Amino acid sequence: MRILLANAILQQRTGTEVVTIELAQALAARGHEVVVYTPLMGDSAEALRARNVRVTDSLHDLDFEAEVIHGNHAVELVHAMIRYPHAPGLFVCHDPGIWFSEPPDLARIRAYVGVCGLTVRRIEQAVPRMAGRVQFVPNAVDLDRFVPRPPLPPSPLRALALTKHSGHLDTLRAACARAGVALDILGPGAGQVVDDLPARLRDCDLVFATARMAIEAMAVGCATIVVDGRGLAGLATSRVAGEWRAMNFGMQALTRPVTEDAVLAEIARYDAGDAAAVSASVRAAQPLSRAVEQYERLYRGIIDRHAPVPADIQGREMSRLMQQWFPAINGVVRACAPVAAAPVDVSPVAAAPVDASPVAAPPVAATPPPEVMRAGFWNRLGRSIDKRFGPKRR
Repeated sequence: MRILLANAILQQRTGTEVVTIELAQALAARGHEVVVYTPLMGDSAEALRARNVRVTDSLHDLDFEAEVIHGNHAVELVHAMIRYPHAPGLFVCHDPGIWFSEPPDLARIRAYVGVCGLTVRRIEQAVPRMAGRVQFVPNAVDLDRFVPRPPLPPSPLRALALTKHSGHLDTLRAACARAGVALDILGPGAGQVVDDLPARLRDCDLVFATARMAIEAMAVGCATIVVDGRGLAGLATSRVAGEWRAMNFGMQALTRPVTEDAVLAEIARYDAGDAAAVSASVRAAQPLSRAVEQYERLYRGIIDRHAPVPADIQGREMSRLMQQWFPAINGVVRACAPVAAAPVDVSPVAAAPVDASPVAAPPVAATPPPEVMRAGFWNRLGRSIDKRFGPKRR
């Protein structure tokens, strides 16, 4: 199959970036022709290219005829579907609230996928015709990279926090200090992103993480406390792991506030034997190979069932979508635009005496590079759109 994967960004190691990298590599290894589209390229894009996977930030001159389009974010999927007007699409909702994961309602999107119960619900609310038909494909682990660590010690000695947030880190530090556990911190929330996470995990006994990072830690065999800046779920034990798996070990499970005493109590529940049982269950239930097979079946199914959508219907759907997106974006653009200079009073005034003594010229602020100005604008745009579309609990 000729598969186009569309993702908002390929610069670091965030969740959807890792999903895109692993899926693209696995599909290519299984003989499919894969191209990845992202408007924001960086280290992750170069890593894919180094593995002979095509990556582009421009669709209009791409010499590739997609049979199916897999979109992890709304804008990039719609952009790709405009470029390839005859290809069916598949949308994966990775987040229950953030604006760029809002599911677009288009007839050519033949399958919708959620990674947890909240994202499935979000799709059903945004696209009512899909009620009861949304596919569930949980986040998966590359078992060849995240290999089991040696048996855990009876008590934790070294801990690792993996996070996109930073508000809870002081609490984790204090709790670990009281428990006598050394703590390292990695992830965007700590400004420390690494490429050797599997090796880092094998050196740790206890991990604080959520979602994909928690799943990877459990697959390695670390005892894992599900927590981030949004809240605390607790220690992932064999009793709750199945229930939390349906929640992607994410927001829906984070029902308690993050306090020092609460985190300390979860550290005290550390159980090396139970952590091994959790690891075995995660490795059995969520291997990358199974997720790839699920997506292959979905791709083949929507290609085989796809029938052309009349141009009038596509036009009406796209018009409705643009009407939904543009008013909010236009308002945000106006809010983010530079403030106009105050009007200049040009009425005549009496001439003042001229002081001919030399004066120093006022300092001139350096103009930021264009890429910095663009980044600042789009950051403000994203924050403003977040206020309109999310993030919020559903």
